[in-house]
Amino acid sequence: MLDSISQNIKLQYFTLFIVAVLAYSNTLNHSYTWDDALVIQQNEYTRAGFSGLKDIWTKKVFLHNRNVYRPIPQTIYALTYQIAPNNPTAAHLVNILFYALAIVATFWFLGLLFSQQNKWLLFFISLMFTLHPTHTEVVANIKSLDEILAYLFGIISLSFWLVFLKKQIHYTLILSISFFAFGLLSKISAITFLVVFPLTIWFYIGNFTELSKNIIQYSKNFFVEKITSNKSILTLSVFLFILIGLLFVKQFNILLILVLTLFSFLLLKTETKIILTVLFSLLIIVLSGFNYQTSLVLSTILISHYLLINKILPKAYIGFCLGVFIVAFSFINENIRAIILAIFFSSLPFLLPLKKDKTLISILCIMSIILLITKLSLSSFTLVLILIVSYLLFYKRFDFKLIYIVLFTTALFFDTFYFNKYSSFQKLNISSQIFQIENNNDISIGMTILHNTLVAEDNKMIKLATIAKIQLKYLQLLVFPHPLVHQYGFNQLSKTNFKDWKVWFSIIIHLGLFLFALSKLKNKSPIAFGILYYIATISIYTNMIVLMPDTLAERFLFSPSLGFCIAIVFATNAIFNTLKIKSVNFAIFILFIPILLAFSYKTIDRNKAWENNFSLAKNTIKQAPNNAAIHAQYATELFLKNGDSSLILKYYKRAIEIYPEFYSATKDLAHYYIKLKQPKKAEKQLLKCIKFNKADWESFYYLAFINYDNKNYTQAISFFQNALVGGSKKVGKEKYIYSSEFLARCYFNTKQITLADNLLKDNYVNYQAKSSIVLLGNIYHEADNIRKSIETYSLLLNDFPEDRDLLATIKILKEALPN
Repeated sequence: MLDSISQNIKLQYFTLFIVAVLAYSNTLNHSYTWDDALVIQQNEYTRAGFSGLKDIWTKKVFLHNRNVYRPIPQTIYALTYQIAPNNPTAAHLVNILFYALAIVATFWFLGLLFSQQNKWLLFFISLMFTLHPTHTEVVANIKSLDEILAYLFGIISLSFWLVFLKKQIHYTLILSISFFAFGLLSKISAITFLVVFPLTIWFYIGNFTELSKNIIQYSKNFFVEKITSNKSILTLSVFLFILIGLLFVKQFNILLILVLTLFSFLLLKTETKIILTVLFSLLIIVLSGFNYQTSLVLSTILISHYLLINKILPKAYIGFCLGVFIVAFSFINENIRAIILAIFFSSLPFLLPLKKDKTLISILCIMSIILLITKLSLSSFTLVLILIVSYLLFYKRFDFKLIYIVLFTTALFFDTFYFNKYSSFQKLNISSQIFQIENNNDISIGMTILHNTLVAEDNKMIKLATIAKIQLKYLQLLVFPHPLVHQYGFNQLSKTNFKDWKVWFSIIIHLGLFLFALSKLKNKSPIAFGILYYIATISIYTNMIVLMPDTLAERFLFSPSLGFCIAIVFATNAIFNTLKIKSVNFAIFILFIPILLAFSYKTIDRNKAWENNFSLAKNTIKQAPNNAAIHAQYATELFLKNGDSSLILKYYKRAIEIYPEFYSATKDLAHYYIKLKQPKKAEKQLLKCIKFNKADWESFYYLAFINYDNKNYTQAISFFQNALVGGSKKVGKEKYIYSSEFLARCYFNTKQITLADNLLKDNYVNYQAKSSIVLLGNIYHEADNIRKSIETYSLLLNDFPEDRDLLATIKILKEALPN
């Protein structure tokens, strides 16, 4: 019976789709939760709907104050918001449907990759993947649509790649590249699929030599003979793509580099080296880090070499380069110098008859000396070497290639691990893009130890030990997904060192899995594929390459969990076959049913926690006794619900106890003390806030009023002045006027009436604040300076000539004047 069901592919697809929808159907009535507000409710571009699409695709507006470009998921948020404004049910439905499509795509991919395997096993893998509880954050949290789409497009890209390998149909390769680009435009973590592509080649074909011959022949037939036979079309296409790339490179640099990779087929035209071309182009993509300046250099190199190869430019080009080279070093900055150097030196292999080792080494030495004399960072040196190696790899002499590969590797090593300590990185620093760009420009802007416990850790041994501990936690969540926590910041998972047995246990397990996978590669074991897929896709989240926005997160396990499911199901199948159990399919069915039921229960139950921010914090707090952020979140949610004050104070204090420098929790606690009318306790917390953040005008604002109420006017003046330093743009017009009027009262109470006069008159001139002039008139009246009071009130007559109250006040004051 089971075998007959497994043959009905349509039924299996339908079943997986329905199971995925049903598993998360209880999220449809949920609110916007956790960071949904950042990308939807508080994001003006998302809320703009159709009219926000232009900015979504031309600017990095996915998250406020974060250099994150994810236009595809944000486009879906915007369209959903346009159709169903402020309707979380519609957004949750979109998440569920895309998740169900991702499950269907997963089953398709598995069927292509393991076409010789039992379809029932593939169905079980897909079902286990569908119901795994670690996916609850990805589906229940609307913001995590970016994770779903990056995975969905990545899996579809791999599937079309497999179709291309089997049938050699050119449009499937184009579709594969396109969907991979869509994945990158959903979330950069899709880059990990680059490692999976060659992995699928081995498991699908297992013979790189045969594959090379097939692709070379295909490339020759399609690219070389059909496209390059028409030079006018090729020339126009090259310049069109380069022009588009240069015009929009800040927004579309990922697509630009993918296009440049495709054109490496056309420009180099070295049939026997096409595989090397592809592999090295992928290396260039990774090293460039999708950086604007590097993309500009690569596109310029391709233009110049295209012109040289096709003899559109004469060899006099080298003279032109020399002239520009000399002039450039006198007038322009380091980054432009590096670009010119890259163009110049990477042109040499095409222009000079490099037949001797001495010639190559001499050129390299001259280039190095020039770079060092002009104080260019070693990163620029690395860039030039990369570009030179990318062309010399196709030179006939193997020893020449070897020399440059060694030099390139050495330069990159020193650039990364040595010069990083002593020099500031320039924009063209490729190694900084590999190891540090996320820290400087993207993920960790605004990130603190609260998000990732490794942020402030300088001890490399502690860092590495903690990373090993984190990886063990990921494995534990895959095997036994409990407890589930939506935020793994400080101090949910504490830092450790190499004295911790868990660290060594993690190292032994991961090393053992990796070595086992390598040992089974020759046999193309599906278990090995699952292990290597997991390692490849989890790699970007290990905190070894870049620091992640969280110490660890369940959403980071979404794509890697497929590798786990593949390995577990096929391992179970292998064990049962070894034990010679009859009806293996039925035995696996009996074994996995309770596991799948447990996963289903956990998934549906955990979904309930994501109903709203209060339920999320309440359901998680028990699992996070040492998590500062979750304690603060729970206290804030109780605060908003007017909950028990003793509980609110308890959780705020516990959050600060866990992390004494917790600025936002300290500030919220101060605000709660103000609400409770306990100004002395509030003052203590506010003073801590301004130690953490000297630009915190709001804390100065509240401190000023607390001191004003206590008649400590001198101290209040100082706090008011600090609060108003940024003017109305920082504080807001209404609060600025309100605060400055109280500051004027402080001036009056300390007998600094001239300062009060200037401040209040400025309010009237700058903000038309009538109340400030009325206050000033009252101040002079209280100071028994009736003439000055009349003069002040009279300032309003030009703007308010028929104000009866004003006219009556002036009349009364005039009658009070002494004769």
